[in-house]
Amino acid sequence: MSRQVGGLAILTELRKKSENNFSVVVGFGSETGTGEEIAKIIHSHCGEMGLSSRIMCLDTIDLKKVHPSIFIIVTSSTGDGDPPLNAQKFCKNLLKEKDSESLDGLRFTLVGLGDSNYTRFQNVPRLIKKKMLADGVCFFYQPIEVDEVEGIDDALDNWMEGLWDALREEKRREKKEKR
Repeated sequence: MSRQVGGLAILTELRKKSENNFSVVVGFGSETGTGEEIAKIIHSHCGEMGLSSRIMCLDTIDLKKVHPSIFIIVTSSTGDGDPPLNAQKFCKNLLKEKDSESLDGLRFTLVGLGDSNYTRFQNVPRLIKKKMLADGVCFFYQPIEVDEVEGIDDALDNWMEGLWDALREEKRREKKEKR
């Protein structure tokens, strides 16, 4: 087998890199650890599917610097609808963000965790979703709002089953667009 040299070798490498640019960031905001555990499950399954993924606390994510293909957000609200401690900076920055160009091409979904006994049920997930949609970011998969009162396991299991298919489809879609 002959080794490629010169321009052909460079083009081959560039093609490989562009095919491998599909990436998933799983961001979580969690006060009690439930959101983080769910994010870890999603991240782990992405790895099993052969997808490049990272798991990050929401406050460590700067969407201007991190350019994932897919952004999966798992977050709750605390107290009277406030962001968890590890999502406060993210929420503040996202809500004041005026330059939505940094979000071009980003697609997302969201898992909202909450307890309907609270007045501002799902406040943080709904604010994030509303702002991202207003900035032109599209869903790649329908988000879910989970209510602890009704139990989260069945709802999440059903949602995650569809998530895996949606991720596979997104990877295929992005690969076609780069051709």
